[in-house]
Amino acid sequence: MVHPMVMYARGYDGTTINIGTDLLGSPHRYRINWNADNFQIFVDGNTTPAATIDLAITSNMFIQVSDVQNFDGVLTVDWIRASPYTSPGTFQSRVFDAGTPKAWGAVNWISDNPAGTSLGISVRTGNTPVPDGTWSDFSPISTSGTWVNITSRYIQYKADLATTDVNYSPVLKDISINCSDPVSAPVVTAQPSGLTVCANTTVSFTSAATGVPAPVVQWQVSTNGTTWTNIDGAVSGTYSFTTVASDNNKRYRAVWTNSVGSANSTAAMLTVNAIPVTPTVTVVNNCGDAE
Repeated sequence: MVHPMVMYARGYDGTTINIGTDLLGSPHRYRINWNADNFQIFVDGNTTPAATIDLAITSNMFIQVSDVQNFDGVLTVDWIRASPYTSPGTFQSRVFDAGTPKAWGAVNWISDNPAGTSLGISVRTGNTPVPDGTWSDFSPISTSGTWVNITSRYIQYKADLATTDVNYSPVLKDISINCSDPVSAPVVTAQPSGLTVCANTTVSFTSAATGVPAPVVQWQVSTNGTTWTNIDGAVSGTYSFTTVASDNNKRYRAVWTNSVGSANSTAAMLTVNAIPVTPTVTVVNNCGDAE
C-alpha cells in the first residue's frame, strides 16, 4: 500500500492541519493571509483556503523558513513576498566584473507588471571595482533588448519599482546584460614615406594600424593616384621590392581592414632615377710615331 505524501501547516502553538496530499517533490505556490484572529493558507492560487489556523497575533512577526526534519529531502524556496508593499522601492545590484574591458550590449529582462505598477531598469559603468567619480551616472534602459553601447570592465544595474496599489507589486524575474570583446575600426598609426632611388634598388614601404579585431593589410599601387590595384602577396606591414625604371612616379599605399571597416594610409611617391652610364673614352694618338 502506498501512502500519499501529505503537507501540513503548523502554528506556533502546535496546531497542525493537513493542507493537501502529493504536494511534496514538486514546486507549488503558497500564500498565507494574516487576519485579525486567524491565518489562512492557500495553495496554487485557490480562492478557498487549504487550512485555517485560529490564532490572534497583534505584534509584528518575522519571515522565516525552516526545515524541521533534516533527513526527509531538501527544502527549496524560490522567493518570498510580503505585502502590503511600500512604494517606491529600489534594488541595486552588486558590481559585475567582466575581467577585461567589454563592449556592453543588450539588456534583457523578464518581469511581471500588474496594473498600477511600474518597473524601470538603469545601468552605470566604470573601470574601477568600486564606483567612484570616474563612473558614469545611472542611465535608464527604455525597453528590454536595448543596447548599452559602452565599453568598460565593470557594470552595475538598478531596478526602480513602484505601485499605486499596496496589494500588488512589480516583479523582476530575470535580467541579463550581453557583452563582447570591444571592436573598433582601423586607425593608421604609421604612414609610408616617399622614396627617391635608382633603378635596381631594393626599397621598402612601411605602415601600421590599430583596431579591434586586429586589421589585416593589403598594399596597392597606382600610376595616377586615382585608380588603385592590389599587389599580389603584399599583405604585411612592410612591402619590399626591387625597382625598375618603369616604377618611376608610381604611388603606393596600405589598406587596413577588419570586420568594422577599413582605413587607407597616405600615398607614398616613388621616384626612380636612371642608372648613370659610365662614358666610354677613346684615346686617339694623333701625334704620329716618334723617331
